[in-house]
Amino acid sequence: MNYQVNYIEIVSGACIPLIIALTAIAFPLLLQTVSRIDDKYSSTNLVKVFYKDKICKSYLLSLVVSIIAIPIWFFAPPRIWDFGMFNKLIENSSFIIIALSTIFLVLNLFSLVYLIYKFYSPSKLLDYLIEKLEESKNENEKSTYFISISDLLYFSIQNPNEKIARRLLEFFSHIFISERKNKENKVIIYPPEYYDTIFEANEQLCLRKKKTISYYNDSTLVNLFIDSYQKTILSEETYKALWICLRQALNYGREDIIVAHWENAHQHLSMFMPKIQIEWNEKFEIINQDAIDRRELERERFLEFHYALGGLIMYLGKMSLLKRIMAHTNQTPPKYVLVPDTMIEVLNKYMSIEEPIHNPFLFESRYSFPDISGINKGGIIRMWIRKYCALLFLRQYTLHDYYYGKTALDLPNVPNSLRELNSWKDKLESLKRFIEELLEEKELLNDVGLGYLTNNWFDENEKQKPSELIDTLIKNTKEKYESTKQEQPVSKTKEAEFKEHTKEIVLKAIDTYSEIENAEKIESNFKPFHINGVYQLMEKAGFADDQDVSYLNSDTFVAESVASNFHFKITSTFSFFITKRYVLNREDIFKAIDRLGVNLQEYCIISFGVYLPFLIENLKVPYLSKKGESFYFRDNRIISLDTYVNDTVRYSIVVVRKTDLPKLNFNKITEEEFKKYSLEELDERTHLSASIIDLNSRKDLRDEISQKTDDDLTKNVLACISIGIEARWKLSSKCYQFKPFDQFNNRGVPDKLEDINPINEKSSR
Repeated sequence: MNYQVNYIEIVSGACIPLIIALTAIAFPLLLQTVSRIDDKYSSTNLVKVFYKDKICKSYLLSLVVSIIAIPIWFFAPPRIWDFGMFNKLIENSSFIIIALSTIFLVLNLFSLVYLIYKFYSPSKLLDYLIEKLEESKNENEKSTYFISISDLLYFSIQNPNEKIARRLLEFFSHIFISERKNKENKVIIYPPEYYDTIFEANEQLCLRKKKTISYYNDSTLVNLFIDSYQKTILSEETYKALWICLRQALNYGREDIIVAHWENAHQHLSMFMPKIQIEWNEKFEIINQDAIDRRELERERFLEFHYALGGLIMYLGKMSLLKRIMAHTNQTPPKYVLVPDTMIEVLNKYMSIEEPIHNPFLFESRYSFPDISGINKGGIIRMWIRKYCALLFLRQYTLHDYYYGKTALDLPNVPNSLRELNSWKDKLESLKRFIEELLEEKELLNDVGLGYLTNNWFDENEKQKPSELIDTLIKNTKEKYESTKQEQPVSKTKEAEFKEHTKEIVLKAIDTYSEIENAEKIESNFKPFHINGVYQLMEKAGFADDQDVSYLNSDTFVAESVASNFHFKITSTFSFFITKRYVLNREDIFKAIDRLGVNLQEYCIISFGVYLPFLIENLKVPYLSKKGESFYFRDNRIISLDTYVNDTVRYSIVVVRKTDLPKLNFNKITEEEFKKYSLEELDERTHLSASIIDLNSRKDLRDEISQKTDDDLTKNVLACISIGIEARWKLSSKCYQFKPFDQFNNRGVPDKLEDINPINEKSSR
């Protein structure tokens, strides 16, 4: 029995109506699905994931192909060429296309319905997203699926579903653990989306009313950041994330999250971040010092974070919460690892709360407090952390002494360093002030369980009062500070630096005047001018290895003083031999020098602070030029002396015959002076000598100097620089001074060029 297949009826009666029907269904279905996904999960990211799925793409593609197949069917041209055995296939190709596209469209519709079912079921959707995340190799795709899972996490918080909550927590625990895998003792910085997810989820949890039993209770999500088994190190980014999450909890009054975090942190520090025991080799050398130091830094950072948290809680006035966390322990006898056991720990922590010099905004960048702004933001934050430490100081009075020979009120030894001692003096005073203020706030003390700390209680329990205890420590600190300043020796290194800089600075000053020194000796008919060294009282700490403050330029101060004194006195000697003084308009000064009528090669032109570039660039003075760094007049170099110039010659130009210039003689220091001041000769030519004398060990010099001062000289040194310079001028020397006229400083009118007469060479000799 033969059957004739009627393709036209199949297409017109089945395929085309089916394509039209599925097309009519497709767009409303997709739009409704997208709307439902967005409404249900509040996630545009999940909508994108839905559209990106290959099933959705395949369905849309098959729909487009089916629609295109319809006109192909209607307008299919008849076969023209003979293709032999393929004739039948070609003649029915349009039917095959529309039939296959219809079949694929129907199959894809069922797949799409199943995909929609997955997206409507949170548990199925989670399986789907996790599978996609694991299959993804592209980082952007991984990030997309991770964010989608995060959106599902937010949905599970807003619409409590403990089954999916458990699975989500397992997933996030797994990825955090995976991120830390094989990174022991390394600092872990999580991808940005990890931090963002925990921020948003924690915000949602804080807004949600706490359930009696829930996987999301306490600080479950916050604890994901803290690694208790893989031995990785918290990064600054992670500490910042923890701080933000805890601030969120405090902002919404979720004290249970703070307490749960504190308990977890307590366990983490005591069990998983203990101090590393010292290991020795056969030579009794420590072989694990680097590991010990790293762990100590890690513990200090962790403790600093929780001291700052205590300060924040105190700033917010949540004293009952503060009472709970300060009392938390998980062992007997009680061991408190996030709050101190001893007064030594309290005081050391209080002293360590300061901004490092290299990062003056450390605390405000690490620990932002709400409603604090302005330039002193960091100072206010540090103040509240210190107030928390002051409260911990009072808490020590409530602790029992469980160990023989150790009490909760044992004071630390004061430091040995002058810098630390100086810092302790100020900080102990502020601690005393904070404690006195706290003892006045009875309501606050009652809230934290310390309301019974009164003057009568201290007397009845034979406890030294806090102010007296601190006064004792202040007294010990001041005594140690004074004795250290007095007894510490002068540093050999700093003494050597002082002598090295002295030689460099003083000789440089002397060499500056080599150009205006007479080439010939002056043995008779001269006027001498004497320039000596300097003996300066200075703080001994400036020359010690241990310094309480920064002593800038202590090794160069006296040398600079000697150099400036030398500059000033040498320039002063010119004023004694000025034969003629002229005050002229600036543009006339070098014209006046021309009118002297002298051979400039036999004379020196010396500028004492006159700004020569102005004369060249602005006034265009003839024959005045600059070559390199030097200035010239008629090809004769002008000597510029601008440092520490005597007022008589300041801002003037002096012309003097080269044979009339002064001669510097360097006299030897007397044997008596050399011995008395323990001098060391630094330069054989000039006999420049220097020494640093510790007056604490030289009673003879102390007695001599004490007649002129009431200071305690045992804390001083005498910085000695000795030199005997004699500047000899011929009695017949003559200098000619030309000073620019200044209408504000000079009275009258300037001299005229006509008033300047040529120098009689014979009479000037």
